[in-house]
Amino acid sequence: METRYLDITLFAGNFGFFSTAYTIIPAGTKITAMPTHDKNTEYERYANDYDIHFIFEDNLPTLNIYTVPAVEVFAHDRSGGLFGQIYTDLENHSFPIIYINTKNESFLVAESIEYFLQIASVWTQHLIPIHLTCYPSKMAAENELHFLDTSTIQTLLP
Repeated sequence: METRYLDITLFAGNFGFFSTAYTIIPAGTKITAMPTHDKNTEYERYANDYDIHFIFEDNLPTLNIYTVPAVEVFAHDRSGGLFGQIYTDLENHSFPIIYINTKNESFLVAESIEYFLQIASVWTQHLIPIHLTCYPSKMAAENELHFLDTSTIQTLLP
C-alpha cells in the first residue's frame, strides 16, 4: 500500500481519517494553546521550577518547523526547545510526549501527558532519542513527500 501524508494544520480540533487506498501518516506542526484565563500558580511553578512553559493564547510562539509525523506543541523551554504530543499510534489513541531541541533533535520524554507531569522535575533525565523529520516548512516537505489531495476529502458533520 502506498503512503500519503496528511497535513494536520489544515484541520481545527480533533479529527479522524482512514483510507483503504493509502497508508496515511499525519504531518505538520501546530500549537495547542490553553485559554489565558486558565493561567495559575501551578503553571508558573512548572515554568519557574522545571523550565516547562505551557503555551497560552495570549503568548503564541512562531513555529519554524514542519514535522513528520505530526506534532502538537503545548509548551517550550527557555532555550526555545518544544514539547509536544506526537501522532504515532492513532489507532490506540497513543500520543507520547516528545521534546525537540533547537537543533531539531527529537527525544521521547514520556509515554503520556500524565506521566510527563509526574516526571516534570526530572524530565531531562528521561530523554530517549527518536527519529522525527523536521522540515523548515510544508513546502520543503512537499518536495520530498506525497501529500494526500485534501480537496477530495468530504467532511461528515452530525
